[in-house]
Amino acid sequence: MTDTLHIYTRVSSAVQETQGTSLQSQEELGIAKAKELGFDYRLWNEGGRSSRFEDLHNRPVLRKLLLEIEEGKVDHLFVFNTDRLSRNQKMWGGIRWKLKQNQVHLHTPSGVISLSSPMDDLVLGILSEISQYDNALRSERSQIGKLKKVQSGYWHGGPPPFGYRIQDGVLVENQDESKWIKRIYDRYLNGVPIIKIKAELETNNVEPRRKGNTWSLGSIQKILRNTFYYGRYSYRDKKLNETVECYCPAFITEAMWHRAQDKRKNTLKRKGQINKTKHFYMLRDFMFCAHCSGFVSARKCNGNREQHYYCASNERNWKINPPEDTQKWKRGKGCDMTKALNVLRTDEIVWDAIMKTLSDPAKLHDQLSAQIGIDGAYRKRRTTIRKQVQDFETQLTALDSSLVDIETDYRMGKVAERIYDRVADNLYAERQSVLER
Repeated sequence: MTDTLHIYTRVSSAVQETQGTSLQSQEELGIAKAKELGFDYRLWNEGGRSSRFEDLHNRPVLRKLLLEIEEGKVDHLFVFNTDRLSRNQKMWGGIRWKLKQNQVHLHTPSGVISLSSPMDDLVLGILSEISQYDNALRSERSQIGKLKKVQSGYWHGGPPPFGYRIQDGVLVENQDESKWIKRIYDRYLNGVPIIKIKAELETNNVEPRRKGNTWSLGSIQKILRNTFYYGRYSYRDKKLNETVECYCPAFITEAMWHRAQDKRKNTLKRKGQINKTKHFYMLRDFMFCAHCSGFVSARKCNGNREQHYYCASNERNWKINPPEDTQKWKRGKGCDMTKALNVLRTDEIVWDAIMKTLSDPAKLHDQLSAQIGIDGAYRKRRTTIRKQVQDFETQLTALDSSLVDIETDYRMGKVAERIYDRVADNLYAERQSVLER
């Protein structure tokens, strides 16, 4: 009875069928080897499948072939290269053990490998390690190439943001949608609620990215915080752990975008979404940390037997900017306030003080009259604060004007990108400093 040479062929979905490794080339080499050995042959064509996974869920042909190997129906197996079976170290180890256990002779264009031979087994192991190393390098080169393309202006994949379309691999303006981006920002900054902006979009049959004509409030919020619309965005490659700055057509000015962020922040603060707690605490929204001026939060502790007011700045900073795995928490890093106030006792003291004050209207009247009098401390403090606010508003107006000027000069090509980035960053840093004061 003539032996059968089982010919397994596969190409990676990430590799072009060139350089002599196409399915047809592998098949021809396998048939030539069968004729050379005087064997019949049977083809096992996997097509284009990746071999980097730790299981065979995407390799149905190889699964059937391994079942026949376990049943003792395969004595001779041909592959163009051992990496056709697997490039994954864990999976290749399992396949190699099955071949050795069932005494299968592994054929390649360069000869036959007997896994029962210690020397052949060693050589096969070395070839496998080289193949895996080469695959890792190829994958890294592919990632670096994609990152460079993104950095040079190509879209990284997936649906484009609302207001854009993809042309020749890059983001370009979708004029039917971009006009609504400008209108959304303009309406929002002029005090129109998001719920009314939503109704306006639906009334005018403006279609969102997802199917249907219904806009969600979240979709509009996403537009209002998306940096794409002033001409830049960040792309992070998780595998390379690298972030690059990318550019795209702008529909609004950067100053306009920042004004929208300030308005959103104030709205969230007013709605209590910045300092959220699960339970009601009477003084939570009226207390600030004397050390860092951050919001005071509240929590239950000691098995829910006690409730404490405490400064949560360190927790929030830890969540927003988590430290590296190698960094450890150190006392004194961040806000120094580590003590807490008992909620029930603090509420009781404050409430008693309020009731005591309100119970003597004459005394309260005298104290208020003294404070708001012409020579009163309150009047002086109010005048000082009002002057400071006016100074800050003047500074913000000047900074916004400078931002608009530098943005205009950059868009008209009067200022180099390097200078624009540096000046804009300095202006925004100063603007943030004024807002915090």
